[in-house]
Amino acid sequence: MVLCVVSCVDLSHEFAHNQEVPGRIWKITTVDWKWKVENDFKGMYEVVTGHEYQCHKAIARTDSSKRDGLYFIVDLNRGLSALPKDACVTIEYITSESALINTQRFVINSRSLSSELYLGLTGSAKPSSDKAEIVAWHILLHDASGNLLAQKESFAWRF
Repeated sequence: MVLCVVSCVDLSHEFAHNQEVPGRIWKITTVDWKWKVENDFKGMYEVVTGHEYQCHKAIARTDSSKRDGLYFIVDLNRGLSALPKDACVTIEYITSESALINTQRFVINSRSLSSELYLGLTGSAKPSSDKAEIVAWHILLHDASGNLLAQKESFAWRF
């Protein structure tokens, strides 16, 4: 008799399937997620001026008045300043709290030279437990007309 022990492992970070859009120049290169608190975003500029300084980062939140939350960090193959005006990112995701698919949409109007987006699930969209993890995700980048520019999904999303 052979006994196998199988452990559940979060694969959402390790494996992702990049679905290239034929003829398109955009590509989502990496996706990660992490919990962040308000102090993660505060720097000396904000202490002095009282205004958030995004330090060449593009940060969008589901509730712009809240900073604590779970953030998707999405890296593109080009700088954000090259994105069409009013481009949007749609994130479909499942957390460890529920098997339901959640969807959030972010309009991106950053002129940053950076290729990195911080997309925060804050306020009422934030998972209720700070121990929650992302189990699976699917990210789509569209222009303002809804034309698909790029998409990427975690390995677990396909199941």
